[in-house]
Amino acid sequence: ERRPDREGIVRARWRKGELVVEAWPEPDGRDLATGLLAAARRAAPDRFGPDVLVEAEGLALRGPSELLVGLRRPRSARGEALVLRIAAGSLFGAAEGHPPPRLLRLDLDGQGVRGLCWDPDRACLWVLGGPHAGGARAAGFALWRCRLEDRPPERVHTFAPAWVRRYGAPEAILRYDDRRLLVAVDGRGEGHGGLFFLDA
Repeated sequence: ERRPDREGIVRARWRKGELVVEAWPEPDGRDLATGLLAAARRAAPDRFGPDVLVEAEGLALRGPSELLVGLRRPRSARGEALVLRIAAGSLFGAAEGHPPPRLLRLDLDGQGVRGLCWDPDRACLWVLGGPHAGGARAAGFALWRCRLEDRPPERVHTFAPAWVRRYGAPEAILRYDDRRLLVAVDGRGEGHGGLFFLDA
């Protein structure tokens, strides 16, 4: 069931050990999902037809105005994960005057995007990769570092299957400080989920 009244974007960051959440303006006459889907179709009409299931599971802000939207699915025709790059202002008003949306294609060894975090100090995008569909569990879960240039993503951590069974699937990532990333798991493992640190 769609609940557009519960859709929205917030900007969250750590400041002196506390999570600071800032609200964004409401989309102008559109719900958020409709705006994102329209941007995806402008970027790649052949990949986002009316019968294509679109699952966005990662969201990050690069600089003051570029929104990065990670897609669990669809993937590219070659099996690459897709990240939609959108001028945030185009979601909350007219698209004119903003750069057109673009697609970033990432070779994540068959994984889809499960979480995103932009790291301004390292000028890189941290990507949580995982199964893109229910029948693709063999893809596993991993953390990737991406430079947004013509360099392949670098796998920096693999979540062992035993770890995922115990704690749950990694579903969100946040830059905690200069040395660590904070990973949230869904709690559907043997434990109750929670937050875990990874060295950046």
